Order: sequence, then C-alpha cells, then structure tokens
Amino acid sequence: MKKRGFIIFLLLTVLLIPSASAIIELGSTISGKYNLGDTVNIDGKLLSTTDISGIFTIELTCGSVSFPLITKIVDLEANEEQFFSEKLSFSKKLSSPGDCHFTVGIKGIEEKTTSTINVTKELQGDFKIDNNIVQLGQSVKLTGKVLRLNQINADGSATIYIKKGDETIFVPPIPLEVSSGEIVYTYKAESIPQGDYSIDLDVLDKYGNEMYFKNIAKFEVSGEIAIDLKLDKVEVLPGEDVKLSGIIKYKKTSDSSNIEVKVGEDTAAVSPNGDFTYTYFTGKTSKSADYTLNVIAQDKSGNYGEKSFTYKITPVATSINLYIPQEEFLPGEKTSMAATISDQAGDKMAGGALIEIYDSKGEVIATGTSTLDYAIPEFTAPGIMKVKASGEGLIKEDEFSIGEKKEFEATVDNTTLYIKNTGNVKFDGEAEIITGDESSFEKVRIGINEVKAINLQDKAGTYNLKVLVGGKEVSLGEVTIIDKRSVFSKLASPLTGNVVGTGDSGGVLLGYLIVILILVIFVAGYYFTKVKDRDRSELIRERERREAKKFKESLQQQKMQTTGKRSFGREINPEEARQFREQFIKSANTNQQRNKPRSIF
Repeated sequence: MKKRGFIIFLLLTVLLIPSASAIIELGSTISGKYNLGDTVNIDGKLLSTTDISGIFTIELTCGSVSFPLITKIVDLEANEEQFFSEKLSFSKKLSSPGDCHFTVGIKGIEEKTTSTINVTKELQGDFKIDNNIVQLGQSVKLTGKVLRLNQINADGSATIYIKKGDETIFVPPIPLEVSSGEIVYTYKAESIPQGDYSIDLDVLDKYGNEMYFKNIAKFEVSGEIAIDLKLDKVEVLPGEDVKLSGIIKYKKTSDSSNIEVKVGEDTAAVSPNGDFTYTYFTGKTSKSADYTLNVIAQDKSGNYGEKSFTYKITPVATSINLYIPQEEFLPGEKTSMAATISDQAGDKMAGGALIEIYDSKGEVIATGTSTLDYAIPEFTAPGIMKVKASGEGLIKEDEFSIGEKKEFEATVDNTTLYIKNTGNVKFDGEAEIITGDESSFEKVRIGINEVKAINLQDKAGTYNLKVLVGGKEVSLGEVTIIDKRSVFSKLASPLTGNVVGTGDSGGVLLGYLIVILILVIFVAGYYFTKVKDRDRSELIRERERREAKKFKESLQQQKMQTTGKRSFGREINPEEARQFREQFIKSANTNQQRNKPRSIF
C-alpha cells in the first residue's frame, strides 16, 4: 500500500514540472557539389514557447562520421524569436568526403537537418600538346588549365606521368607548380623506346582536392634512323676489299649531322646530308665463311638504326695435313691415316686428299681418300714405308717404320713341344722349359713362320708347363708327358740331350754307340780296380798281423820287466783290452775304405 502511494506522488510531481520546447526553422535549402575549401552559409530562426537556456550546435555529417562546426550557448525567453547565420567551410579533415548534411539544434531540446549535399575532391581541367609526332631528342610541350568545381582557378602542384601503354617510363623528380590554374610542362624525348606514349596528370590543390587526369595527351616517338646502303660484291677472295655506300638519315628530320656510325668495331663518319661510304679490307688468312658487316647508326638522344650486310670469302687450298697416328707399327697392327686439305686460314676443306702407301720397292700397296684404314701384313720385314698425300696441286710426304716383332706360339702333345715363330725376325737363342718347379734350357734356332719340335720324353710326368722364349712366356696349362723311348734311348738321353727336330736318325745311332762304349769302359775299369784292390787288401792284412804280433810281444816284455820273470800266459787288464779293441777297429775301418771299389769317372 505504501509503495503504490509513492508511485502516484512521483507522477504528480512530474506533471507539475513545466516542459521546455523550441522551434528551429532553416533558411533556403543548400544542395549541389562542393570542393574541400568551399564555403556554405547556414541561416535560420530559433523560437521557444518557454524561457530556455541551452547549447546551440551545427554539425556536418558525412556517412557515419560527424564533425562539430559550431558550439555556443543561447538564451531564449518565452515566445522570443532569435535569428542565426553561419558561414562554414569544408575542411581538409574530411579525409573521405561524399554525401553529407548539416545538423542544427539545441542539445537535448530540438534539432533539424539540411538536405544532402556532395563534398568531393574532384577538379576540372583542360589540356593540349603542341606536337603529336617527335624524333628522339625533340620535345613536346603540355599546357592546360585546372579549375575547382566552382570555376575558381586552382593553386597547388601537379605530377606528370609519361607512359608507354600501362608502363610509366618517366616521372619528373619535382612536382610542377599550378598557379592561378595554369600548368605548363616541356618533355624532351630522349633514350626511350620508340612508339606511342600518353600523359597522365595528378593535380593536388592547396585545400586537399585532388584529381588524376588520365590520357590528357598522346604523342608518338620515332627513334629510327633509316639506313639505305649496298655492298659492291657478295663473294670475295682472301685479301680483297668490300665497299659499302648509300644514305643514312633520320626518319622524321632531314639533318644527319648528329648521327654516329659504327661498322663492326670501326667508327665511320656520315655527312650532314646523310651520304655514307665505307671500305672493309679482308685479310689474306681470313677464314672461308659467310661474314656479316653490321652497321649501327645512333645519336646521343637514343635514335637508332641497324642493318646487316652479308658477304662470303671463298676458300683457297693452301696446305695438306697428313696424319699418321704413330711412327712405328708391328705386323698385324691396324692403323687409320687421315689427310686433309687446308685453306688459307688453316681450316679443313671438303673432300680430303688422296693417300698412298709405298713399300720398300716403291710400289703402291694401299690407297684411300681422306682416310685410309690399313693393317700391316703378318711377317712384314722391318723397314721404312713411305706415305704420300696429294690434292688441289699440293703434295705432302711422310713415313713410318715396321719394327721387329718377337712373337711365338707353342703347343704340346704327349711327347713333344712345338714352338712356332710368328714374328717377323729370325730367332737364335735359348728356350726355357718350366715343368712345375723345375726348368731346363734348350738351344733354339727358328726362322720366320717356322716350327721347332723339342722332345720332352725325358720329362715324363704331369705338371703345369710354361715356355719362355725370346722374352715371351707361353703357358700351356697342365700337361702329361709320356716316355715312349727304348732302354738304350733312355740311357743315351742324359748324355746326348733331347732329339731336336724331325728325321734326326743319325743322332740316335750315334747316341747308341756312345752308350755301348761307355758300358765297356765301365766294366773293364771295374774288374781292373777289383783285382788291384784285392792285392792291396792282402798286403794290408799281412801288415796288420805283423803289427798285432809286435804289440803282443811289447806287452809281454813290459810284464817281464816289472815281475823279473818271463810269463807265456797272463790275464790282460781291462784298460789294455780297451786300447787294443780301439786300435783294431780303427785299423779295420781304414782297410774297409781302402778295399771299397772306386769309379773311374
């Protein structure tokens, strides 16, 4: 109940408080476009039904951003009219201008808004260029007028962009001055590619208004220097000259005095009216090929012209080159010889030269053109072979030698070793025959392409067989040698040596006779020695008996001297027996050695 009474009391209190109200009337409606820096006048009337005191404001709202422009206190009596008029400008603070309106009001009491206006940074301009086509080194002049939207001349600065297509090729390092709306700029076209160009202009006035004027002017730049020259000949011999003559000039202007001309690495002069002459001397050893005289005409502004002229130096045969890969060859080796004809520059000419090989008799044994593949025949004797190359009236001679070839082949059967001389020189020396860990030597004499047979039957057995002959080793692997000789042949073999060659029956018979003679001498000597030794043994035994008797008598005599009487029988003490035994054994051994049969060999 108490709570409801409090709410009724509060409502009555509010109804008894007098309310404040005011009426705001705006003057003529403002509209249109404005630049930054422009001014606008806002006027109107304030009317209040009661006495009020409040804060009068004017704000500019652009989008969602508001900018307070006027803030002041106003006092109004009841039913009093109060007029206002405010001159306002659009500041640089409007970083994002657009559609805007003004709001006029007394805070917390009343406010009114104006119609929408457009604030923009746009500017107006009119431009022209004095020359639409220029040669590099010439200039183009741009003039124009820049205005604000209210047709007042703009003051500020401008940036020039010289563009080729979408690419900016030049921007002046310092912005241009825009004074009283006037702009003037001169561009000298230098060191830029020839072609079509356009000019863009970005103007910024002192209030912050900015306008980018695109393609305000267009011009064409020609950087071409026309070259109209001819060669006096297209084919020359080494040492002859080549002459160029004609006209060199600008495409857009008639004066040619600033043009510099280079032909290859040489600098040449061109007359003011464009006449040009140049002579090029070829060397006597110049290479035979297609040559190009490259003519470049240019000036310091970047104008350029280039043209190429081709001529040919024909080859002249000058020398022959004969190539033999080495100085010495062996029979069986292969070689490839080459012969080329060179021109005045030492370059190889097409076709090659004729190659001929001569033997020691001066006869041609092989021919070829440009190249000659030749295999040295087997068993070719050592010596000198001549080679001649010829062509185009030129001749070149050289030679190579055939060296000594010591080469052997070896084969073996169950009884015989065969050595073949596959070299090109006769061999007279020794052959070492290695059978396992043993070796023997045989005197060998083999002519070219001949075979020597060596009997191996005295080396019967199975082993790894190697032959060393003339410094060459031939391995025959594991072989088995069989001894097929008779008994007398086996006895004769150590004395007569192996039977060498084929059909050597005289040697075999001689060996048999020598063996029989040796046996007879051996038997006779044996019996002679036996009889002689037997007689000598009898003498020795007789001498030993006498010595033993003397020894016994000496012992008895010594005994008698010690005892004073003679004794015919006594016991021998152990020491005497030992000395007698040693003496007897020594004497017996000496006799045995003397009686041993002695060889007469």
